[in-house]
Amino acid sequence: PHLIPSDASSDGSCSKPPPPSANESSPTKSTVVSFHSRVLVTPIPTHRSLSPRANARLYVPQRELAMAVARNTKEFTYKGWDWRNVVEEEGMYVCPANGEHVHPAHVVRRVVNPYL
Repeated sequence: PHLIPSDASSDGSCSKPPPPSANESSPTKSTVVSFHSRVLVTPIPTHRSLSPRANARLYVPQRELAMAVARNTKEFTYKGWDWRNVVEEEGMYVCPANGEHVHPAHVVRRVVNPYL
Protein backbone atom coordinates (compact mmCIF):
# COMPACT_ATOMS: atom_id res chain seq x y z
CA PRO A 1 0.00 0.00 0.00
CA HIS A 2 1.02 3.59 -0.58
CA LEU A 3 1.63 5.66 2.52
CA ILE A 4 0.52 9.23 2.79
CA PRO A 5 1.30 11.74 5.54
CA SER A 6 -1.50 12.24 8.03
CA ASP A 7 -1.50 15.92 7.08
CA ALA A 8 -1.53 15.30 3.30
CA SER A 9 -3.51 17.55 1.03
CA SER A 10 -6.86 16.47 -0.33
CA ASP A 11 -5.27 15.47 -3.65
CA GLY A 12 -3.33 12.75 -1.82
CA SER A 13 0.08 14.22 -2.57
CA CYS A 14 2.78 12.78 -0.38
CA SER A 15 5.74 14.47 1.22
CA LYS A 16 8.00 13.80 4.16
CA PRO A 17 6.63 15.13 7.46
CA PRO A 18 8.27 18.39 8.57
CA PRO A 19 11.09 18.26 11.14
CA PRO A 20 10.42 19.65 14.63
CA SER A 21 10.54 23.44 14.71
CA ALA A 22 13.14 25.42 16.63
CA ASN A 23 10.39 26.46 19.04
CA GLU A 24 10.04 22.86 20.23
CA SER A 25 13.29 22.92 22.19
CA SER A 26 13.76 21.54 25.67
CA PRO A 27 12.37 23.49 28.61
CA THR A 28 14.82 25.80 30.33
CA LYS A 29 13.34 25.24 33.79
CA SER A 30 14.61 22.20 35.67
CA THR A 31 12.16 19.75 37.18
CA VAL A 32 12.43 18.42 40.70
CA VAL A 33 10.87 15.12 41.66
CA SER A 34 10.12 14.18 45.25
CA PHE A 35 8.23 11.36 46.89
CA HIS A 36 5.92 11.35 49.86
CA SER A 37 7.44 9.77 52.96
CA ARG A 38 4.39 7.52 53.49
CA VAL A 39 3.51 5.17 50.66
CA LEU A 40 1.14 2.28 50.18
CA VAL A 41 2.96 -0.84 49.03
CA THR A 42 0.91 -3.20 46.90
CA PRO A 43 2.44 -6.59 46.21
CA ILE A 44 2.44 -7.62 42.56
CA PRO A 45 1.69 -11.29 41.96
CA THR A 46 4.16 -13.29 39.89
CA HIS A 47 3.07 -14.55 36.49
CA ARG A 48 3.12 -18.10 37.87
CA SER A 49 0.39 -17.32 40.41
CA LEU A 50 -2.04 -15.89 37.83
CA SER A 51 -4.61 -17.70 35.73
CA PRO A 52 -3.77 -18.14 32.03
CA ARG A 53 -6.42 -15.54 31.16
CA ALA A 54 -4.99 -12.95 33.58
CA ASN A 55 -1.48 -13.77 32.41
CA ALA A 56 -2.41 -13.18 28.76
CA ARG A 57 -3.95 -9.80 29.64
CA LEU A 58 -1.04 -8.58 31.79
CA TYR A 59 2.06 -9.92 30.09
CA VAL A 60 3.29 -9.66 26.53
CA PRO A 61 4.78 -12.74 24.85
CA GLN A 62 8.58 -12.53 24.50
CA ARG A 63 8.50 -12.44 20.69
CA GLU A 64 5.98 -9.57 20.68
CA LEU A 65 8.06 -7.67 23.24
CA ALA A 66 11.24 -8.17 21.18
CA MET A 67 9.46 -6.81 18.09
CA ALA A 68 8.27 -3.75 20.02
CA VAL A 69 11.77 -3.11 21.37
CA ALA A 70 13.24 -3.31 17.85
CA ARG A 71 10.56 -0.98 16.47
CA ASN A 72 10.99 1.53 19.30
CA THR A 73 14.79 1.46 18.96
CA LYS A 74 14.52 2.19 15.23
CA GLU A 75 12.11 5.08 15.86
CA PHE A 76 14.24 6.50 18.68
CA THR A 77 17.39 6.26 16.55
CA TYR A 78 15.60 8.09 13.72
CA LYS A 79 15.07 11.10 16.00
CA GLY A 80 18.68 11.19 17.19
CA TRP A 81 18.13 9.45 20.55
CA ASP A 82 16.42 12.59 21.86
CA TRP A 83 13.03 12.08 23.47
CA ARG A 84 12.23 15.77 22.89
CA ASN A 85 12.12 15.08 19.12
CA VAL A 86 9.26 12.60 19.36
CA VAL A 87 7.12 12.27 16.24
CA GLU A 88 3.47 12.94 17.03
CA GLU A 89 0.59 11.54 14.97
CA GLU A 90 0.42 14.61 12.72
CA GLY A 91 4.06 13.98 11.72
CA MET A 92 3.43 10.36 10.76
CA TYR A 93 2.29 8.74 7.54
CA VAL A 94 -1.10 7.06 7.31
CA CYS A 95 -1.56 3.75 5.56
CA PRO A 96 -4.66 4.11 3.36
CA ALA A 97 -5.33 0.37 3.54
CA ASN A 98 -5.88 0.25 7.30
CA GLY A 99 -5.64 3.85 8.57
CA GLU A 100 -2.74 3.07 10.88
CA HIS A 101 -0.12 5.71 11.60
CA VAL A 102 3.36 4.77 10.37
CA HIS A 103 6.46 6.38 11.87
CA PRO A 104 8.72 8.01 9.24
CA ALA A 105 11.59 5.77 10.37
CA HIS A 106 9.81 2.85 8.71
CA VAL A 107 9.21 4.73 5.45
CA VAL A 108 12.43 6.64 4.79
CA ARG A 109 14.44 3.64 3.63
CA ARG A 110 11.84 2.69 1.02
CA VAL A 111 11.49 6.28 -0.20
CA VAL A 112 15.25 6.85 -0.48
CA ASN A 113 16.05 3.50 -2.10
CA PRO A 114 13.14 1.15 -2.81
CA TYR A 115 15.51 -1.73 -3.59
CA LEU A 116 17.00 -2.03 -0.08
